[in-house]
Amino acid sequence: MSLENLTESKKRILELLAEKKEADIQTIATTMGLRSSTVRKYLAELERSGLVERMGSVAKITEKALQLLGVEAAKAEKPSEEQPVEEAVTPKPSEQLIEPFYFLVKGSVVPLKIKSKRQLAAAIVYGLVEPEELSYVLRTGYLTTWLRTALREEELAKKLEELKGLEPPQLYDEATKILREHLD
Repeated sequence: MSLENLTESKKRILELLAEKKEADIQTIATTMGLRSSTVRKYLAELERSGLVERMGSVAKITEKALQLLGVEAAKAEKPSEEQPVEEAVTPKPSEQLIEPFYFLVKGSVVPLKIKSKRQLAAAIVYGLVEPEELSYVLRTGYLTTWLRTALREEELAKKLEELKGLEPPQLYDEATKILREHLD
């Protein structure tokens, strides 16, 4: 794959993603003056070529695409002479990259991006997520799998899994209680 094989619109999408690192379909469409359906089509083609990765409506540029564009990924800071090499290279747990969890909020094209159990609790406790959406991600196991793999929160995942059989309003109330207790 080379840049010459890409249309101007696809190149512009990659350049936009290189700048922002990720963007949702609506943002790309608005920024570029394209229809959302056209952007979806282009992203699907770019994804097949390994140049973007998609999670729902959010697209993220890949390392392969950055290399194709000649953009270098952010380089790690060079360790200072006073600092031991091991400390400079090993990221602190709080700095490690966590794959976010996305809730698609009703009436909004912007996904709700969750990167910690505190953010998850806030989204649910403050009603940013609809009870039906929470019920769906629990029934399918998406949320509990993310809690286990991305956050290593086995205990919280087990407690939330127990709510799968409840109806959305009751599930939402119980999940709120569990998250509040888990943060205290």
